[in-house]
Amino acid sequence: MKNKIHVFAGIECDILASGNLDFPNEVLQELDYVIVSVHNALSQDEKTMTRRIIKAIENPYTTMIGHLTGRILLRREPYKVNIAKVIDAAIANRKMIEINGNPSRMDMDRRFWHAASEKGLLCCINTDAHFTDHLHFITAGVNVARKGWLEKKHILNTRTLKEVRSHLKK
Repeated sequence: MKNKIHVFAGIECDILASGNLDFPNEVLQELDYVIVSVHNALSQDEKTMTRRIIKAIENPYTTMIGHLTGRILLRREPYKVNIAKVIDAAIANRKMIEINGNPSRMDMDRRFWHAASEKGLLCCINTDAHFTDHLHFITAGVNVARKGWLEKKHILNTRTLKEVRSHLKK
């Protein structure tokens, strides 16, 4: 077959208020990747929210953090979180932070990316597509990466299938 594709098995898992994930490790270990995101208890103070996200980062089955600040442009302000500490924890634990290309999110803000990538943070550009007609949101994600001075070497989904597979097995 000339045009082969590979489908990875993954999930977006909720980071509970405690910092635990809403799926047990026995389920998560079966997946190729796990994106962890905050979807509730958005009013926690900065210290609690930061600790919560870092606890999720430290889970051995976490691959990346999704929509880091939870903002929805013109609808919801970002929750309070120490982004610098989360970036440092992600780097220390070899986790990624997504660039969310949904035009309503555009999370993590481009102003953090250059310094984060210089420190060794890897990202993945995602569409946050809930419908197939949202797949074109990838273009907005690419634009955030460009504004953040990111190069191909900083972005997982610019790599070959072999390189992506190798990274996800770590």
